[in-house]
Amino acid sequence: MHLNINYRFILTLAPTLAFGNLLLNIIIAWLLWHNTAVVPLWGPSGIALHILTGGFIQAMVFGWVTTKLTRKALRAKQVHPLHWHLKSQTLIDRLPSRSMPRAFMLGLFGLLMTSVVLLILHWQNIQYMPLSEFISFVAILSALLVAAIVLVAIYRAMGDTIYQPLKRSGEV
Repeated sequence: MHLNINYRFILTLAPTLAFGNLLLNIIIAWLLWHNTAVVPLWGPSGIALHILTGGFIQAMVFGWVTTKLTRKALRAKQVHPLHWHLKSQTLIDRLPSRSMPRAFMLGLFGLLMTSVVLLILHWQNIQYMPLSEFISFVAILSALLVAAIVLVAIYRAMGDTIYQPLKRSGEV
């Protein structure tokens, strides 16, 4: 069975970035808390601060990188642009057209996603997590977060207008 090049692009980029972020977060969590047996939910060295700041930063950085990679693939004709019009005004269509404002909005989306996770942890009365559980939790959360952000960024970037270099006067 032959996959559309857009699906191949998505199925290559999203898992690669999600897995890379998973490994990065395992390393960061271990470096920050390797001397502790349990990690508290609240406090300056707690789960809440880590996942909220990480959620915003990861979503912003990976949203920006994904937008740039998708636009590069569009210019190289490695993927096909989506032919939707912004008149439909879906949530993805409402993201800004410029890379940095879009990355910031995706960062806010990541902050929202991690806030919901934090709220669930609070409702479950989880005040501490053993280090091994915390590292697994952060790794899975970060991979899922980046996978979601990458999918949104790819689909939005595939709908972008790709600007071709302007011809100079005298060129045909």
